[in-house]
Amino acid sequence: MTAGPCRRVIVCGGAPAAIDAREPSNVVGWSSGIVLQEVWATPPAPFEFEANPDPSNLMTQVIPGATRWIMTEIPADSATASAPVVHATNSVDFVTVVSGSVDLITADRTVELGPGDCVVQLGAEHAWQNRGSAPCVMSVIMLGTDWTATGQETGTVET
Repeated sequence: MTAGPCRRVIVCGGAPAAIDAREPSNVVGWSSGIVLQEVWATPPAPFEFEANPDPSNLMTQVIPGATRWIMTEIPADSATASAPVVHATNSVDFVTVVSGSVDLITADRTVELGPGDCVVQLGAEHAWQNRGSAPCVMSVIMLGTDWTATGQETGTVET
């Protein structure tokens, strides 16, 4: 990432509490310039915490009941600006724009987002496009679900 990798601080219960402070071990970059750092992941419940865990494995699809926390950087005026990648996930995604700006593109509209803006993404097809002059950094927490099993309709609602 342009700003460098985030420092992940993990505090695990016990006597005394175990603390792990290091950069995420799972980082991947694509030719488009997009970089993902997986901060944390959990399998479906129930699960046990370990004193020195690192369960992340950088999967963009999350199995039902599992979680994934990813820091995403989309470079300024990148390949995604001319050809954004449309995708959908089997998850509820909580997205916060940390810095920069990005457009969220859905089938029926485009919403411009900036620092502090939050998105709740409910499995709808969407794309991210950074047409700005600075990279966009987003914090994304994904909660795995199975939209096909629920018959849930998805779409865009801007409030």
